[in-house]
Amino acid sequence: MLGTRKRHVVIAIGLLALQILTYYNLRNFPSFIEKYYSNGIYPYISKAMRIGLGWIPISFGDLIYIAGVVMILRWLWISKKDLITLSRKRYTQLLFSLNIILFTFQVLWGI
Repeated sequence: MLGTRKRHVVIAIGLLALQILTYYNLRNFPSFIEKYYSNGIYPYISKAMRIGLGWIPISFGDLIYIAGVVMILRWLWISKKDLITLSRKRYTQLLFSLNIILFTFQVLWGI
């Protein structure tokens, strides 16, 4: 039986692998993407982003990149002592963060 921490690591790795496999498999079905994503859900995502973020004078993507860099630098600063021997907790945080970033990118900026 896996402990709670090991289970979280396995879930994080599994979700990341599932996202990557799904992304690479969807590339082989452009008609599916066109029908359900491009003409289905994406117009609603685009409209919501235009309404919610259209007032910002710079690109929202640039703000996300800046926030991401700041968060990575902060994480490195906090973890500087443990950087070489990262604990499982740090690995889990890193994997879950990567999952969230990858999922957000694929959904908001195109599959």
